[in-house]
Parts: sequence; structure tokens; C-alpha cells
Amino acid sequence: MPNSYRISFTGSGVPAIREDDNIDSLVDNATGDFTLNIGTDFASGNYVVAGCGKIADGGFTSNTECIWVPQAFPPLVGSTRINVFAINVGLHDAEVVTVLAHGD
Repeated sequence: MPNSYRISFTGSGVPAIREDDNIDSLVDNATGDFTLNIGTDFASGNYVVAGCGKIADGGFTSNTECIWVPQAFPPLVGSTRINVFAINVGLHDAEVVTVLAHGD
């Protein structure tokens, strides 16, 4: 049976969930490094993850950020570890981060 989750959270300062579906908790591992703990587990770690972020400081050359799943931490049935990366900045705590996942 298909499963999914979605989350919007503030990534700067003390991270806080703004809105979510099927997320139990959000963990701030380090700068630009978060773990999303899933409410209802996926059948396997073979699910699709997509997301984006927004930088608060207009001083950077880009106001968008990329979200990816680090190769060292592939998706698990009950959690996803993501990194938030800004061009010319590196790992970064975004003002707002949104992530979606879908799979079995």
C-alpha cells in the first residue's frame, strides 16, 4: 500500500515543524543536517524524497537551497536524513524547508 509524508519546518534557530503529515518528529543533527522520523513506516527504504529550502539572508547569490539524502545515510523505513545545501554557502540552516516523500 502506498505511503507518503510531507513536512514544512523552520530550519534556522531552533527548528520547528510548521505543518506536516505522517511525521512524528524532527531532529536537528547539525548545521543543514536533519532527521525526519516518520509516523507510519514505509515498506522499504526505496521511496522518493524531494524538497527545497529558502535562505533568509538576501546577501547570498541564490535564495534557494537544495535538499538531498546523504549517501552515507540512505532512507530507512522509519526515518529520512536530509541535508540542506546552498550554492556558495554549503550546508546551511534554511529559513523554511519543505520535504515530500512517496513510496510503498
